[in-house]
Amino acid sequence: PIEMMFQVNFLAVFVLNLKLLPLLKNSESARIVNVGSSTHRISARLNGGFNFRDCMGNDSYEMFSQYGNSKLANHMCVLELSRRLKEHNVRNVTVNSLNPGTIPSGITRYLGSFLAYGHLLLQPINKTVTSGSYTTLFVATSPAIRGVTGKWYEHCVEVPCSPAAKDQTSAMRVWSLAEELTGVTAENFLRS
Repeated sequence: PIEMMFQVNFLAVFVLNLKLLPLLKNSESARIVNVGSSTHRISARLNGGFNFRDCMGNDSYEMFSQYGNSKLANHMCVLELSRRLKEHNVRNVTVNSLNPGTIPSGITRYLGSFLAYGHLLLQPINKTVTSGSYTTLFVATSPAIRGVTGKWYEHCVEVPCSPAAKDQTSAMRVWSLAEELTGVTAENFLRS
């Protein structure tokens, strides 16, 4: 079975991005904006990159690690889609990722009590829902980054993503895994 967090945070986004691609390619200018998480960095450090060996958490399930791994996969595929769009000479569609910051979204009600209390400790650095939307809006609409693709943003500024996210060989493997698990093949959407 496919782990639910992996489905929602990564595979669903992968499919949505590809299925919208023909429409986006036919527009004058379009931006794909994927909301990620800085936890992709932690997962990359803990696992030495994307955890191919146990990406579904069948051997050892740890929710925070699974979340980070799904967000790492998401950003790896943003970079891979950006590369493939360039390869197919698609210049009117950009794709970028961002970290909106720590936002008290209510997700902690699904966490175990230890993690829920840990989330309370983050309150001093939490953003409001409004301020947490700023980077998303910036990446989606700012004229300053028109035409910029394959980047990572935090606090409305481009910052380096984790080295694991930039590993093209692993990104291609994650991409192939997504195609295999979803049955959605990118080439059909890139050519159309």
